[in-house]
Amino acid sequence: MNIDKYSNFRLSPKYPTMPPYHKGDYIEKFFYDFYQHNSVEDIEYISVFWTAYIDNPKHDIVVPPQKQLQQLLDSLDKEKQYFTLIQSSNGINFNLPPKTKVFSCAGNGVWWPIKSNDIVPIPLIASPLENKDGIRDIFCSFVGSDTHECRKRLRALLLGKKDCVFEMGSWNWTFESDKVARFTNYMNRSVFSLCPRGFGPTSYRLYESMQLGSIPVYIYDDAWLPYSNEVDWEKICVMIHIDQIEDTYEILKSKTEDDIESYRKSIKEHQQEYFSFEGVCNQIVKSL
Repeated sequence: MNIDKYSNFRLSPKYPTMPPYHKGDYIEKFFYDFYQHNSVEDIEYISVFWTAYIDNPKHDIVVPPQKQLQQLLDSLDKEKQYFTLIQSSNGINFNLPPKTKVFSCAGNGVWWPIKSNDIVPIPLIASPLENKDGIRDIFCSFVGSDTHECRKRLRALLLGKKDCVFEMGSWNWTFESDKVARFTNYMNRSVFSLCPRGFGPTSYRLYESMQLGSIPVYIYDDAWLPYSNEVDWEKICVMIHIDQIEDTYEILKSKTEDDIESYRKSIKEHQQEYFSFEGVCNQIVKSL
């Protein structure tokens, strides 16, 4: 496995921690270390840390020129098979070899598309949150940023609902510690957590809610869900297309206690195997 040629593009992230509670390596670095002991023959890993390469320059961190990276990609044998991994929703603004499989946490690109015909969704996850497993005295909640029109619509729908919490502010790279504390507190207390899509077609919240024992409610237009051939997503979250968004509250109210327990049981059965860092890495290697 020849990966040394990519070393200049395996950058450490210098932008503010995102999400703000995250500790340790992000998934791209975690997978890189994992792959050293679990490599697959006959496929080359393009081990660029795309998210750091894309986001570091926004914070005045000098990175190797894009021209240099594109020249490296152009030099690769076009008949060989490759794969790479990206966490950022921004996409990959480079021409990849034609036989490249891209494992993407957050979609096919917000600012530019991922230039590959083989894009595989994987979970958008960070370091785990602590499930307090306490009283669920909030019916549903959302604490987050105004990053998509559907979030505005949800706020209008839930305004005045006394059993719901909805707090939304402007997007910012940094978050006050009290906002992070409120976010986890509300989710720990919520039966359902609203997980509307954001900049990309998914959000961290979909997986954060599972960690905290709250049932995710995925509001989507183009669903970005990993393992769709193995995982029945209807059993681990409430799926609501944007066309049905006006019915969100009524849909949730229709769920019985048996439904709620069934969701929780299914989430626990899938959590470690599919939605942990190690589980994601194992699934990637298995799919190769």
